[in-house]
Amino acid sequence: MRSARTLDILIAVATVVAVAAAWLAFARLPIHQPDEVAVSTSAPAHHSDDAESGGAPAVTPTTRAAATSKEGPRDPREVWWDAFQSPRADLLVVGDHTVNNDDEWLTEWAGMQGSRAVDVHFWQEASDTHYEQTVRRGKDSGRADLVVWAAAREGTSLAAAAEMVPQFVSEGTRPDLVLISVAGEGDESDLDDLSAALAKAAGDRVPTAVVLSPPGWAASELVEPLAEWAARNDLPVVDLRDIKGLPPQPTPAEAAAAIQQVVRSWSE
Repeated sequence: MRSARTLDILIAVATVVAVAAAWLAFARLPIHQPDEVAVSTSAPAHHSDDAESGGAPAVTPTTRAAATSKEGPRDPREVWWDAFQSPRADLLVVGDHTVNNDDEWLTEWAGMQGSRAVDVHFWQEASDTHYEQTVRRGKDSGRADLVVWAAAREGTSLAAAAEMVPQFVSEGTRPDLVLISVAGEGDESDLDDLSAALAKAAGDRVPTAVVLSPPGWAASELVEPLAEWAARNDLPVVDLRDIKGLPPQPTPAEAAAAIQQVVRSWSE
C-alpha cells in the first residue's frame, strides 16, 4: 500500500518535470513576426568567410538607397556658381582690354556681390611679370571673401593669353574657378592651347565660364570662335551679344549688371 503510494508520487513528479522542460524549450524558440521588419542602423559585421569565398558583400538598406539615388552629371553653370559662392574663392579672369583697368565692368561687377569683401588684383602690363594694383569692393575691412586675379592685357591674342597662363597662376594662386573674356585674334588651335594651359596650371576640373563681348567691344569674327569653342566644351556662357535691352556698346555698369543677372540665374 505504501509502495503503491510512493510510486504514484514519483509518477506525478516525473510528469511535472516533463511538462516544465517542454515549456522551457518552446519559450526559447524564435517568434516569427511576418508583419515587422527590423532594420539595423549600424554597419553589418564583417564575416571573414564571405571575403575568403569571394562572395559579394551584403547590400544594406542604407547602401542600396545611396546606389539608387546617385545623380547624373551636374550642370556646369551650377558648378561654376557654387565655386564662385564658396568662402575665400579665388577667381582667375583671363581677359583683354575690356577688363584690364579698374574703371571697366570687372570692378563694377565686384561691387555687386552683396556684403562680400572682394579684392581685385590687376596684372601689371608695363612689366608683364606680376600683379600690382589692388581694388577693394564690398566690405571694406577684413579678409577678402572673393579674390579676383584680373590677368587682362590690352591687345592680347588668344595664343598670347595661353602662353601667359602659367605665369598668371604662379604670380597669383591656383584658382578655384576661371572666367575667360578674350576677344582677340586666334583660332581653334589657340583656344585648345588655352584650355590645355589652364588644365595644366589650374587643374583639368576647374570650373570655367566664358564672356562673349557685345558688337561694340569686338568684331563678330573674333567672338564667334570663342562661342563655338565654349559650346564644344560645354562651358557656361555669358553672351553679351544676346541680352535684351543691352546696347551694342554698354557702359561698364550696364555690362556688369547684365553679367551679374546671368550668373545669378545659374543657381536657379
